[in-house]
Amino acid sequence: MKKVSFSFIFMMSVLFVFVLSSKAHASSESVTFNTYLPKKGDIGINAEIGPTYPGTNVYLMPGDIIHNPKSTSTYFVGHVAIVGPDLKLRHSHPYGPGISETLELYMSNFAPGDKFTILRPRGGGGAAAAAWSKNNVNNIRAYNFIPGVRVVGDNYCSKFVWQAYYFGEHRELVSNAPYSDLVTPIGLQYVYPSDILNSPILAKQGTFYRK
Repeated sequence: MKKVSFSFIFMMSVLFVFVLSSKAHASSESVTFNTYLPKKGDIGINAEIGPTYPGTNVYLMPGDIIHNPKSTSTYFVGHVAIVGPDLKLRHSHPYGPGISETLELYMSNFAPGDKFTILRPRGGGGAAAAAWSKNNVNNIRAYNFIPGVRVVGDNYCSKFVWQAYYFGEHRELVSNAPYSDLVTPIGLQYVYPSDILNSPILAKQGTFYRK
């Protein structure tokens, strides 16, 4: 009888330890899942990975910047736009003044043979800039090439893209100056499309052309 009791107690003890171990393991998995933090460069939860740019194997990504060089289509000053979280391009334009449109519609504004350069932030990121562009494009009241880079209401193409990265990502495209809530980089009054093209924090991913 004592042997039976001892065996029974031993088996119950083993079972109890097993149950506790299982609960602890499940709890550990739950904590790991709930405390997961996105890695640097991850796109946002609501962001999409889209189709490829025409004639390339480069996928559209939120935060991508499209640069167009000086031509008759850009009034010989160049142009830039940013890809939003819904993969629509946002840009400031004289006919806008703030525009949201698909890549196909965007390309239709250009002449056959016009060049498009795809730019993407080095080291990842871009989703926050994409979201900022979507949330603020309708706040553009007029297309104006005036000094200063903080005001959204009066805007132009390269200024709007710069703002998306500065206020959305806290990254400065032109001189890579530190972000500040109080002042924009000292001396920065204008941002040109060529400044965006040659930004030290952007990398060229490829080019395509309007057929």
